[in-house]
Amino acid sequence: MTTKKDIQDKQNLKNKVSHFIEFVKKHHLHLYLGAILLVLYCILAYEDSILQWYDKYVVDKYLSKFASNIALQILIILLIVISAYDIFQKTINTYRYDGRLVFLISLLLILILRYRCCGSSYEYLSWIGVVSYVDVLSLIGVGYVVSSIVNFVKLARKDKRQNSSEEKPQESFFCDILHDCPITSEVEDVFDFQDDISKIESIIRNLDKSKTWSLAITAQWGVGKTSFMNLVSRKLEENKDKLEIIYFNPRASKSIDTIQEDFFSQLTCVLSKYDSRCSLIMKNYMSSLQLIDNRNIIEKAISFYRIWNKVDLKERINITIGSIQKKVLVFIDDFDRLSREEILEVLKLIDNNAAFPNLCFITAYDKNQVNKYFGETYRTLDACFVDKFFNLEFAIPQRPYSYISKFIEDKLCKKLQVGDLEKKDFEHVLTNRLSLFQIYVPTLRDAKRFINQFVLDYDQVRGDVIIDEFMLVQLVKYRYPEEYKRIYKKEFFLDRRSSKENNFLIDGIHYIKDNLPKDLNILNILEHLFPKQKDSPTDHFRHIFDEKSFENYFVNRIYGTLRIREMDKIFQNETNSVFTLIDSWLEDEKKSNDIMDYLSNQNIYKFKNAQDYMRYAIVVAYMAVKRPQSRAFWLLLNLIKISNVESYCKKYSLTIETYKKSIVEIILNKEYDNNLELLRSLHYRYKTNDLHEEELLIKDNDIWPKIKKQFLYLVNESKDEKNLIKWLYSCIDYMEEPSRKLFLDTDCLKAYREHIIKNPNYYIETFVGLGMISSSPDFNSVGCEPFWEQIFSDESQFEKFLENCTQQKIPGIERVNNFWRLYKANEKKAIEFEGQGNVQEKINSNLANEVEMLKQMQKIKSEVDGIPAPSAELTLEKKEEVLTSLRRLLSELDNIKLHISLREKIKNRIQELLDPYEINVTDD
Repeated sequence: MTTKKDIQDKQNLKNKVSHFIEFVKKHHLHLYLGAILLVLYCILAYEDSILQWYDKYVVDKYLSKFASNIALQILIILLIVISAYDIFQKTINTYRYDGRLVFLISLLLILILRYRCCGSSYEYLSWIGVVSYVDVLSLIGVGYVVSSIVNFVKLARKDKRQNSSEEKPQESFFCDILHDCPITSEVEDVFDFQDDISKIESIIRNLDKSKTWSLAITAQWGVGKTSFMNLVSRKLEENKDKLEIIYFNPRASKSIDTIQEDFFSQLTCVLSKYDSRCSLIMKNYMSSLQLIDNRNIIEKAISFYRIWNKVDLKERINITIGSIQKKVLVFIDDFDRLSREEILEVLKLIDNNAAFPNLCFITAYDKNQVNKYFGETYRTLDACFVDKFFNLEFAIPQRPYSYISKFIEDKLCKKLQVGDLEKKDFEHVLTNRLSLFQIYVPTLRDAKRFINQFVLDYDQVRGDVIIDEFMLVQLVKYRYPEEYKRIYKKEFFLDRRSSKENNFLIDGIHYIKDNLPKDLNILNILEHLFPKQKDSPTDHFRHIFDEKSFENYFVNRIYGTLRIREMDKIFQNETNSVFTLIDSWLEDEKKSNDIMDYLSNQNIYKFKNAQDYMRYAIVVAYMAVKRPQSRAFWLLLNLIKISNVESYCKKYSLTIETYKKSIVEIILNKEYDNNLELLRSLHYRYKTNDLHEEELLIKDNDIWPKIKKQFLYLVNESKDEKNLIKWLYSCIDYMEEPSRKLFLDTDCLKAYREHIIKNPNYYIETFVGLGMISSSPDFNSVGCEPFWEQIFSDESQFEKFLENCTQQKIPGIERVNNFWRLYKANEKKAIEFEGQGNVQEKINSNLANEVEMLKQMQKIKSEVDGIPAPSAELTLEKKEEVLTSLRRLLSELDNIKLHISLREKIKNRIQELLDPYEINVTDD
C-alpha cells in the first residue's frame, strides 16, 4: 500500500531530477558532455588509425625535422615568463575564462599526457635535461586550466556572498531605491489582482483553438499594465504543459521593416519543435509577404521569380499550428510606447498576416495614448481605431487610493526604519492629506518615484523639519517643479517693506500674499504651509514659515544650526556628558539659541517615560543655572510651579519630594555656577514679590542659606569687587511697602562694611556714577551707591569713613567728597542735569565746577541769612539798599546753573524777603 510518505519521496525525487535537468540546460553541460563522449569514442574505436595518421602526417613531416638550439631555448624561457605573468595577472584579477576554450585545452592536455606518461614509443625532444619542449607547453596549458578553476571558485563564492547580502536588509536606503520596473511575482502585487488574473487565465484556457484571438489589457499610464501582464504570464506559465508562450517586443527590432520578420522568426523557432517542415514553409510564407528575398543564386541570375501561393502557404501553417496540442500565446510588450508606424505593423500581424488558429495575441496599452496617434479621422462614436483589432478587451479594475497611500506609508516606514512616533506622524499625514496625495501622486508609478525622491531628500534633514510640511513641499517638488523653485525664491510671500499692515506682521515669519491667483496649482498647499497676513502663529520651531527653518525644506542640508539628532543626545548620553555637551553649545550664540528653542518646544506630556522627563527637567535646571537671564529661567519656573508639578508627577508616577530633590541638587551645585546667579535671581524676585514662593515648589528657605553662606565666604576671599557688590544687592532681607524700599541682610551688610573699610579703593572709585540710563549724554543725573546708609548705619559713620579715605588719599576720594557736598546740599538726592554738557565728563572732572557753583550758592546763602526782615526801625535808604542787594543776589543765583535743593531754598528765602521790602519801599 502506497503511503503518503512514499508519494512525497517520489515527488521530491522528481523535483530533484527536474532541477538537475534545468541546471544542465542552463549551463549547456550537455554540449560539453557530448564533446567528451565523442573524443572518448574516437580514441577507443580509432586509436590505431589516429596514431598512424599522426605518425605519417605530423611526426614524419614536421616534428621529426624539429631541431633544438640556443635561440629556441631562450625563446622558450621568454614564453614561460610571459605566460607565467599572464596567468598571474588573470588570477589576481579574477579573469573570467571562456569555458569552451578551457574545455578544449583540457582535452588536448589529456591526450598529450596520455601518450607522454603511458610509455609511448616517441622520443620527445629535450629542452633542459629530462624536461622536453612538449612538457613546457603542457605545463603552460595546465597553468591556464588551474587559473581558470581558481577563478571559477572565487567568482562562485563572490556571487554567493552577493546573493546572501541581498537577502539581508540593507542598512542604508540608498542601496534599496525603488525601481520603476514592472512586478513579476504575486508577492509584489500591491493591488491584489489575483482574482482578476485568474479570470484572464480562465478565459485563455477556454479559448477555441480553431480561431485567432487577440486580447487587450487596457489602463491609463502608470496603473501597471505591464505588471498586470507579467502576472498573467506568470500564472499561465504554471501550466507549461498546455501552453507555448512567445514574448515579442517590437521595440527590439532593428527597424520598422523588420518587425514582422522578427516575429515570424520567433514563431518559427516554436513551431519547428513540432514540424520539421515548418522552417521552410514559414520562410516561403515570409517571402510571399515580401518580408525576405528567398531566391537562390541561379534564380537571381536568370531573373526568375518564384510565384508563391500565399493562401496555400498560410493554410499549411494553419494546419501546423492547429495540430499542436498546446495553445500558442504571444505576449506583445510596450505596445503603447511604439510609434504610429510600428503600431500599424503589429496590427497587420494581429489582424491578417499572423492571424493563425490556435494563436492568441496578448498586449497591454493605454487606449487614449494609442488612439492619439491616429487622430479623430479613425474614431467613431462607438469605437476607436485600435479597438477593431482586438476581439477581447479587459480593463484593469480600479482600486481605492488607500492601496497606494498604504504602499507609500509602508515603504517610507521600512526604508527610513522609523520608530513608533515617526510612524504615527506618517500615518497622520497620509490620512489627513489623502485628497492632496490623490491629485499629486495618482498612480503607483508616481508613488514609487515620489518615495525615492522623498527618502533621498528627507534623510538629510530628518528630525529638523515638520514631517507634514516637508511632505507637502515634496509633493510640489514632484508634481510642479517650477512652482517649487518659485516657493524657494519666495515669490509668493509678502514683502514687509510694501505691506500696509506691517505692524501686524511677526518678525521672522513668511506670510503668503493675499492676492495669489485662484488658479495657481499649488494654492491649496501654500495655504496649508504659510500663514496669511493677519494670522499670528505662536509656534515657530522648525516650521517652514519660520525664516530660520525655511532653508531646511529645500536645500536638503542643515546649515548653521544644531541638528535635532544632536540635541536628542541629551536624552541618550550620561548626565555629565550631557552637561559637557551643553557647555560647548553655550559657547556659541546660535547654538545656544537652538538648544533653547529645542527645550522650549518639547511637549512635556509626551515623553516616553519618567526617565526622559526627569532628564528634561535636569537639563532645563542646568541651562537655567548657566543662563539665568535666558528663556531657560522661565522654563524652570514652569517646571517648579506647584500646579504643574502635581500634574507632571502624576503623569510620570513620580513623588514630589524626589522630583524637588533632583532639581535642587542641580541649582544648588556651585560647581556649575560659583556666582549662584539663578539662586540670587529667584531670591530677589521672591523678596520683591515678582514671584510668589507659595506658588512654587522651591522656596526661599531652600536657597537663601546657600546664597548668604557663599556671600560671607566671598566677602573675605574674592578679589572681584564688582561681582561682590552685585552679590550684596542680592542679599535682600525684606521690602518695605508701599515705597518698595529694599533692606539688605544685616549680617551681609556688616561683613561688607568690614571688607570695604579694609579695601576701600573699589568702593570709593565707583561710589559716584550716572544716575540713570539715557540716550543723550547731557541729559542725566549724578548719583551714588544706593545702600551706603544701610552699610554704614548712619551718615556720621559714612563721613568718618570718607575722612579716613581722605587721609589715606584713596584714588577718587576727591570726587566722592565733592559729590557728598553736592548730595547733602540736594537733600541726599541725585543731582540732575539737562543741556549743561556731558554729564559723564562732569563726573570725570570730579564735579569741580559744580562744587565751585555750590560755594557761590553757599556764599549767597550766607549773605541772605544776614539780611534782617523789614521793620519800621529801618530807614528808607537802608530798605532800598537791602532791596538792591536782594535783587543782585537773586540775579547771581539765577546765573548759577546747578539745580539742587539748596538753590531753591535760597531762591525761596530771597523771594520771601524781596516781596515785603518792595512793599515797604513803595509805601514809604
